[in-house]
Amino acid sequence: MNLLEAYGAPKGPPVAGSRASGAQYIVPSEVARPVTTRRKRTEAPPCAAASTGATAGASRADRGSIAVLGGGNMGLALVRGLLARDPKAASRLVVSSREAGRLRERMGDLHVRVAETNSEAVEGAQVVVLAVKPQILPGVLAEVRASISPGATVVSIAAGVPTSVIEEGLGTGAGVGTGAGVGVVRAMPNVAASVRASATAIARGRSTRPVDLERARGLLSAVGLVLEVEEELMDAVTGLSGTGPLYLFLILEGLSDAGVKVGLSRAVSSELAIQTLVGAAQLVQATGEHPAKLRDLVTSPGGTAITALHSLEKSGLKAMLLDAVEAATKRSQELGARWKTPSAPSQVAGQSSVSRPAP
Repeated sequence: MNLLEAYGAPKGPPVAGSRASGAQYIVPSEVARPVTTRRKRTEAPPCAAASTGATAGASRADRGSIAVLGGGNMGLALVRGLLARDPKAASRLVVSSREAGRLRERMGDLHVRVAETNSEAVEGAQVVVLAVKPQILPGVLAEVRASISPGATVVSIAAGVPTSVIEEGLGTGAGVGTGAGVGVVRAMPNVAASVRASATAIARGRSTRPVDLERARGLLSAVGLVLEVEEELMDAVTGLSGTGPLYLFLILEGLSDAGVKVGLSRAVSSELAIQTLVGAAQLVQATGEHPAKLRDLVTSPGGTAITALHSLEKSGLKAMLLDAVEAATKRSQELGARWKTPSAPSQVAGQSSVSRPAP
């Protein structure tokens, strides 16, 4: 019995072909959920993997229409994730962008309605996703304020903008959460949303109701894992998982170069590095064990692993990662400081209130 079988992990997980060399490796979005866990999680029970096309991730609360304001990469990743989970969702989706014609080209044959203005997009929508650049968000809020339906949920993925700013911009104040007002949820996904493997954190505001959290989870689970944190921890989330893909890209690049240095071809080295990273992450996820314990399993006396570990410890790899996450967190705090005022910043002069594509 191998380690995965001992912990009850499924045998023979699905694989996807690589375009580089024809090798196959496990896709992160198809990783099974942990069968055991030692981490306390605050989110609702995890949904089925979005990449399977199942609709299990869609809750009863997210069956209404969804407006996505902003036709950038993150907005479109969310649209594609929703359609991958449920192709019929196209009839419930509307996307808006300042460049509507260009957006229609990007949408291809997805059959999702493209609105000319943000106010048109949000009319009658049960969920409104703010996927616009932070600097134009105040103008967007002013534009849609009178058009958002009472009882709607607003999910903001505008980096660094507190829920209080959005609530003020929409005229939603404290105490509205138990009434028929608009509820606001702040979210921080990462770039892996484009392959439905994002690590997304959500945070509630003063106006947030239970139904808003349910809708946000149902929506964002289409592109990966969703966890709830306190809003004051969102800068830490940005430093860890929001910026995290960068750290792993650098590690993958280094491993691939190292393989070439010791004699492997670039294609083979890259494939082995990718699957090694994916497999190691899946092993931690499937077993729920601390990475240090799994590290000990492959570190035999006098072997290659302990020799490599010694080299990594001398180079300070762990310390560098700690410093990187801390630095990114502090920078996120600095960028978000401009929003922590009693009133939202005024719209940048000369910019239209219609959303521009998010980066």
